[in-house]
Amino acid sequence: MKKLWKKISSAACSAVLCAGLAGGTAFAAEAPDGMAAYREAIAAPVATDTRVIHESLMFFGPSAELDLDFNMHSPSPDKMRVKGVVALYFSDKNGDPQEFSVPFYLDQAAEHLALYFKLQDKWEKYEAPLLASNLTDTLLTPTAEQVKEQLSYVKNVKLLKETDTQRTMLVQVDGKKLYKYLKAQEAKTNPPVSKEEQKAIATGFEYLDQALQASQIQYTWTVDKRDWQTDTLAINFTDLLQKLVSTALNDPKANMAKEVREVLENVAFYGELRSYTTALNPQNINSIEIPEEVLAAEPFTLPAPETTPETNKAAQ
Repeated sequence: MKKLWKKISSAACSAVLCAGLAGGTAFAAEAPDGMAAYREAIAAPVATDTRVIHESLMFFGPSAELDLDFNMHSPSPDKMRVKGVVALYFSDKNGDPQEFSVPFYLDQAAEHLALYFKLQDKWEKYEAPLLASNLTDTLLTPTAEQVKEQLSYVKNVKLLKETDTQRTMLVQVDGKKLYKYLKAQEAKTNPPVSKEEQKAIATGFEYLDQALQASQIQYTWTVDKRDWQTDTLAINFTDLLQKLVSTALNDPKANMAKEVREVLENVAFYGELRSYTTALNPQNINSIEIPEEVLAAEPFTLPAPETTPETNKAAQ
């Protein structure tokens, strides 16, 4: 994956919230060796990463848990394959445990991306060439100018551990600069939308701006000094998530149903969101081969909306 994981670590929030990040004790003034160590790790040239990468994104709440868990392999900058599952665990109104899961595969080559997922014992296929194009750009090795831009998002670095073979750093991100980056990316990649959708997007970015400025944004990153590949990347999104939801709840213009507000209050007070990225060995590659029955899946299509004379007139 060449520099994919370096890009994730240097702009962690843009990769998921797009992203991360952790609350905790504020940074004290750090010696310059922390930033120098980070600069060396992020800018060092690396060979194509042949390992399988394991990713876990986990949300925890008082009565529900949502897990996104997958393995990923990228043999070249423009190819990637993913195998994973999205699982929801919750308690019903009687307090009995329930589970719902969706297995999936993702296959990307150059500008073509196919997502396969299983619903109700049937595999379906969704293709997204625009997303594939954006993903391909992410996978490419960043230029010196892009590395410089990535470094500008970092406010401070604390060197946690240094050995002959590994380096572990706690990286603090500048929320204001990260917001500007995310806003610019949204303007470049979003297709034309209706006025209502534009308003919703603008409101979402207002909430994100406030949350990023109020949150402690940081992540832990361990690299192998022998080849500068990522060993582990850990991001705690909890502080950012809670502040983002609280911002929406405190908006006097927000018109929320009582049930929605109760769910969001649970997230704002108790919700946790964490991400862990780890590297596996190359022998795991065969485990993410896509079976023939999955490749033969029929294209997924959204059901056509019901139309009436009134809706037809409004659409004209």
